[in-house]
Amino acid sequence: MKVVIYDSRHYEMVNVLFRIFGEEHQILFLITETIYNKLRTASEKDIEKHSFVIQNANQSSKDYFKKCSDEQEKFQPDLCIFNTIDKDYKEVWRFIKDLSAPYAVTIHNINTWLNPPFTLNRIALKNYFFRKKILGNSSALIVQEELFVNYIKNKKLYKKPILAIPHTLKEFEAGKNNNQKIVIAIPGAIDGVRRDIDLALDVIEEVHKRSDQFTFVFTGNVIGYLGEPIWERAKGLQKKGLDIQQFYDPGSNKVFDEQMKRCDLIFLPLVVKTKFEGIPEIYGTTKVTGVIYDMMRFCKPGIVPAEMVIPPTMSDSILSYKNKKELIEMIVSLANSKTRLEELKSLAEKNSSYYTIGEIRERVLPQIQKKLLFLSS
Repeated sequence: MKVVIYDSRHYEMVNVLFRIFGEEHQILFLITETIYNKLRTASEKDIEKHSFVIQNANQSSKDYFKKCSDEQEKFQPDLCIFNTIDKDYKEVWRFIKDLSAPYAVTIHNINTWLNPPFTLNRIALKNYFFRKKILGNSSALIVQEELFVNYIKNKKLYKKPILAIPHTLKEFEAGKNNNQKIVIAIPGAIDGVRRDIDLALDVIEEVHKRSDQFTFVFTGNVIGYLGEPIWERAKGLQKKGLDIQQFYDPGSNKVFDEQMKRCDLIFLPLVVKTKFEGIPEIYGTTKVTGVIYDMMRFCKPGIVPAEMVIPPTMSDSILSYKNKKELIEMIVSLANSKTRLEELKSLAEKNSSYYTIGEIRERVLPQIQKKLLFLSS
């Protein structure tokens, strides 16, 4: 089978698709230079037999998709997967409409693509116009969790096949940490929008007053005018003696991976109700956060807000909190009950088996062969 994989933003999902198809099938990757460099770093020998059209930062989208069109015509794919379409809608549509092979589209924001509210915003209307065309010609949707399949079907938002392919996969064994303190990682950008870092810092301050058994590690970059003052507050707490650390490398996953392997627990102070292009989205219901899958990728238990729906495949290794007070008590209790933390770690390791590449491939490939490939025959 010959597969085209397009993505402009998410290395993690490109890697999942590569692991699903790369061993036995030919792939033409249409990806950015950043994604290519990360893929090559992780899998240099394994990618040699595949083909690439790489978009660099200075290349226009028109020129890039012209090259993509030429290469896919030579490649003659059996299936195309468009993984992240959140820009260049017009150029993507021009490329897609001339494909002879069936294609699937990965939906990261369900309401934005399938259930947008009425608006007079010209930019939103233009984007919706092209999204509707892209969906109209598609053969299938891809979402990142089985929960979303049921949500879309129950609301009758899409009538064609829907596949569930996780955002990332288990790549590391749990291992044994020799941390002197309990290390809690807080992944993701510090931007003052998607994560409530002020809440996290409030909690860290209160936990520090009651226990010196914790290290809190931020593994994202500081973004913009909202993120910078929040991080200034964090640096002020560091000067007061709180054990707060930050590690981030924009060009590589190595630093992130090292810190995630090192930690004992992952804390996600997520703002559950968010917006994309002004359209309401709800993490766990209409939108996924990759941090949930990082918990499985690294076999780590987690802590998340109670209002976020947790996939049943992970529910017993993830703790949830309703408010700040409950969260503080939850974290402090882990210092007083190491047995409970070890139990959560064991459950996370068990749950992560659902996200190994073998399990994912066994679930996904038969669905693709059954629901998609017959369309090209």
